[in-house]
Amino acid sequence: MARPSDPNARADLLAAAEAVFIESGVESATIEDITRRAGRSKGSFYLHFAGKDDAFLEIVQTALGTLSGLLDAAHLELRGAHDPEEHLRAWLEKDVEIFEFLWANRGVTRLLLAGGGCAQFGYLIYEFAERARARTKRLFAEGVSLKLYRSNL
Repeated sequence: MARPSDPNARADLLAAAEAVFIESGVESATIEDITRRAGRSKGSFYLHFAGKDDAFLEIVQTALGTLSGLLDAAHLELRGAHDPEEHLRAWLEKDVEIFEFLWANRGVTRLLLAGGGCAQFGYLIYEFAERARARTKRLFAEGVSLKLYRSNL
């Protein structure tokens, strides 16, 4: 009878991969570095991931998904704040949440800003930045239409 897979293996491997990627960059990291840090076998790694790029993309997608969710929540809350004082209070609260997330995940954030430490993943930060820029532009336009901001801002 086959032994059931360890339900913690994937999480252990992702945590180890994140740490190794932060230390070495994606290009320099090896599967052996990741599995050694996780205390897992290479077979276990390949049971969960096609390769280190696959693990890196999952780490990035998780971080960007959370950050995108925080930005979406900020956008929704700020849309409902019509009083300038309420708007600024809500904006500050959301900024603090976003910056706390970035600080708590500063290693991954640094890695993202560096495109994973390799040219292959540089596009990730640009795609995210473009979405954030468009979202911010819409938010400012809504603020102008609500007379919360000057039109020449």
